[in-house]
Amino acid sequence: MEDRQREALLGECRARKIEPPGRTRVEKIVVAARGKWEKTFCARAIGRLGEAGTDRLLSLVAEDNESGTALLAALKRDPGAVGLDSVLMEITKLNDVRKLGLPEGLFADCSEKLVAAWRARAIKMYPSDFRDTAEDVRIGPRGVSERELAVSR
Repeated sequence: MEDRQREALLGECRARKIEPPGRTRVEKIVVAARGKWEKTFCARAIGRLGEAGTDRLLSLVAEDNESGTALLAALKRDPGAVGLDSVLMEITKLNDVRKLGLPEGLFADCSEKLVAAWRARAIKMYPSDFRDTAEDVRIGPRGVSERELAVSR
């Protein structure tokens, strides 16, 4: 993906007939662009969640929240060997996630590869890791305007 972003940047420089930046500057531009895109992506998802959905997700990693921490740990746990007990446990997890009230189609316009990458990132984190991160990493920026979202679409 980064190679495509670099190529797009250099292609834009050629199209505008301007001197392309040096390799170090290209890397900084690509990193900054990816950061801005991630903030926009998060803001769009947060907008779809609404305030109540956002609060429910934040409560999962709140201090002294045994049930939320237990849910996150259960979701991360391997289901084990196929059997009646493991199927019932997975059904319980699914029902617990449904209770969060996440909207249908939350990531409908996102590629499966993107959602898988964010899922992998979250799986590596513990509830304390989420608590220790800035809010924009935990749940996404709330300050991106609708205009910025429209431009990114």
